[in-house]
Amino acid sequence: MKLAKNLIATALIFVSSIMFCGCQSNTVDFKYKAKAGTVKSYKFTETNKMVGKQSDSKDPAPEMQQSINLVLSEETKSITDKGERNIEISMSDAVMSRTIDGKTQEMPIPQISEQKIKFKMTDKGVITEKDGTEVTEDSNDSDSLISIKFDDKPTTKGESWEIKINKTVPSTPYTTDKINIVKTYTFEGYEKYKNKSLAKITEKTNTNINKEYVNPSAGKTGEQQEVPKMTSESKGETTGTILFDVNDGYVVKADKTSKITSVITIDQSKMKNLSEEQKKNPITKQEITNETTTNYELIDENSSSTTDEKVKEDKKPEVKKEETKQEDKK
Repeated sequence: MKLAKNLIATALIFVSSIMFCGCQSNTVDFKYKAKAGTVKSYKFTETNKMVGKQSDSKDPAPEMQQSINLVLSEETKSITDKGERNIEISMSDAVMSRTIDGKTQEMPIPQISEQKIKFKMTDKGVITEKDGTEVTEDSNDSDSLISIKFDDKPTTKGESWEIKINKTVPSTPYTTDKINIVKTYTFEGYEKYKNKSLAKITEKTNTNINKEYVNPSAGKTGEQQEVPKMTSESKGETTGTILFDVNDGYVVKADKTSKITSVITIDQSKMKNLSEEQKKNPITKQEITNETTTNYELIDENSSSTTDEKVKEDKKPEVKKEETKQEDKK
């Protein structure tokens, strides 16, 4: 009898464990699932600390810290026949705080509320159109503010997927950027957050950007403007954690930290009319380090299904009133 009870208890534990694991599959086909009309609002905070120093200077390196706090809303306007979502991001309540040489100044940024970002995105997070312009595969190098790109196939706990970007683009009329970025995302399992079990995804990004400066007068007729040769190399790493609601298909929370160091080289060795001081040090280097912390967290959401129910409820009383009027006439 005792053996039978033990077997029953073991069986119950085994069944309950299967039921629990079924709710949290270790293999997930990550997709965005927002319905048309869904609006999600996030508290967004970004803090940036920049330190610069010059190779030939003995002065202390200047330091600046800047932070931006705002509410960021993402609305799914519509969904195409292909399943792509037309999304609009708007910003409000923006406040910037800036500290330079120990002095802090805080100021609202009302003009940021006028900015709207519109893009079209697949359920896997691939942006196909931005502000009405088609986004090609070569230029699709960044995630939206509140999304990441998922792997095409289902991902098992512990597995990673990579996104690689290699391209050369003109960043300004006088500069060209050679960009090499490798983003690695890993599905780590699940984490409990505010009574919800959310998929935990970690991110590690390595960035390398080489910038070349072009003489503004190059190729033009007449006297050529004499300018120093300038190049810069930026290397950085970003690490972060994203919490994703698998059932409803949206990002709930994300925290990222990045550090990028840029070295700008200014070469005046081939220039004429240099001062004696410049002749002694014709090549100088400036190093700028940027440390950025970005956090965003869901604070409010409005589902389109709730709106549909309200519309139906509003229509019902009108029908009853018409029926009442007909009864009065009789």
